[in-house]
This record gives sequence, structure tokens and C-alpha cells, in this order.
Amino acid sequence: MSLKNSKILVTGVAGFIGSHLCFNLLDTDVSILGVDNLNNYYDPELKKNRLIRINNKVSKMELDSQNYRFENIDLR
Repeated sequence: MSLKNSKILVTGVAGFIGSHLCFNLLDTDVSILGVDNLNNYYDPELKKNRLIRINNKVSKMELDSQNYRFENIDLR
């Protein structure tokens, strides 16, 4: 199954699994909307560092908001 040109929602994008999923999906031809409420259930600094890592990859790949966008929202 090809994900090419897909639009993908990654919830918990600042968490361990979500950040790794997003980081790997950036290597494919997809549009990603990453959402997280950045609560303090886990260390917020760790979450911020994961988002920085994703943003650095987006910058290095010269991607734009068509490929990746982050929203700080609570889906509850």
C-alpha cells in the first residue's frame, strides 16, 4: 500500500511513538498534521525537544506547511 499524497493525522506527536512515526513519515510524500496538548504527564521539555527535532528535519528537507504542521490542541 502506498501512502503517496496521503494526509495523515498524528496525535500525540510530541510523545515517543508519535514523534518517531512523524519523523519517519517525513521521508515519504505525505502531508502530516501533528497534534499534541503538551501536558505535563511526561516531561514537557522532552516533548519540546522532540518537536524541535522534527522541525529541524523539516527545515533540512526544505519542506513547508503543506508537508508538516503542528497544532497544540487537546482533542478531548
